[in-house]
Amino acid sequence: MSIKKIAILGGTFNPIHYGHLLIAQSVYLTKQFDEVWLMPAGNPPFKPEDAASSTDRLYMAYLAVKKTPYLKVSSLECESTETSYTYKTLEQLKVKYPGHEFWWIIGYDNLFSIESWREAGRILQNGRLVIVRRLTDDLAGARDKLTQMQSKYNLKTILVDNPIIQISSTMIRERIKNGEPIDFLLPRKAAAYIQKQGLYRKSRTETAVPPAVDYAELSGRIRKDLRKVLTPSRYMHTLGVEAMAVELGERYHINTARLATAALLHDYAKCMSAETKKKLCQKYQIEITPLEEKNLDLLHAKLGSYIAQDKYGIEDFEILDAIYYHTTGKPAMTDFAKIIYIADAIEPGRGTQDYLEKARKLATISLNETMRYLITETLDFLNYKGKAIDPLTQEAYQYYQNLKV
Repeated sequence: MSIKKIAILGGTFNPIHYGHLLIAQSVYLTKQFDEVWLMPAGNPPFKPEDAASSTDRLYMAYLAVKKTPYLKVSSLECESTETSYTYKTLEQLKVKYPGHEFWWIIGYDNLFSIESWREAGRILQNGRLVIVRRLTDDLAGARDKLTQMQSKYNLKTILVDNPIIQISSTMIRERIKNGEPIDFLLPRKAAAYIQKQGLYRKSRTETAVPPAVDYAELSGRIRKDLRKVLTPSRYMHTLGVEAMAVELGERYHINTARLATAALLHDYAKCMSAETKKKLCQKYQIEITPLEEKNLDLLHAKLGSYIAQDKYGIEDFEILDAIYYHTTGKPAMTDFAKIIYIADAIEPGRGTQDYLEKARKLATISLNETMRYLITETLDFLNYKGKAIDPLTQEAYQYYQNLKV
């Protein structure tokens, strides 16, 4: 691994906007850094009530920078189940990327509060800060404060004379709630994603909650039905996926009863005849892609999602989404969906080949690293066999390759 000098721009990015990107670009243009990494906070100590999920915020950041080679997105804080604190993140980066030199980007205004941050001494003592201008800066006072801190902590700093634009994430969220345009405030692809996902339109308290479900009882019913629709070997595979999903759910603190239900249903349509699959696609008005037309077995994931909703009354979006994409993957999957994808690939019945053992070890460390590894293995295999690759899998590959984990 080549040694790099990296500047980290942390924040909720709720959502990312041109103000964030202008800061990142200005830091890079100092010619002091190899890359600037954007790091959306997973569970920050202070965040707005209408915050989008860490997965959504991470993906919007990725969409914003994916064609800019010197800007990267790190999922380090998003992957953590603990509250995000700067000192923890810096220490984790040093362990994960030994030899790299990390600098933390703050505003001049932060100089008046940084000493009250959690474990501030571990950030500041022999620390490295990149300091940028923001709208609320008291530059004269901040420079006096900086002089004091440099002496007190042996602090290294780089000052950036960046342009300032009057855009905030709060402004964007308020415009969306009020039905006002957000053009020219953030990258087009991030804005399109917000619209597609319906983000920021309602507060959390207004968002509909799916009805309560007894997943233990439901899973019992599903198991009985699976014996009728799956071959014995496919049924045993499904039980293996269920066990692995539950194990990973416990590791990453995700509801295991819901994961078990998704795992049980992921291959529900796998053993159906081609004719039955086509009829069900007509019933559910599922479009069959040219790739699926050549290999109707690929339809089982989509069908499983619709059957979960139609036959078992499941309205839980995460369950339906995880089933739908468990074969192709997609960019910015939720941790729930990643677990189903990974469990399907590495359940004990799959074997003990070296690549599987490596994936199993990775799965205990990082879901994103495991996704990157498995999708890369899948593409390598399909290319070797000369088989067509689903565009979603290609997009997922690009996403996880570019994600700093």
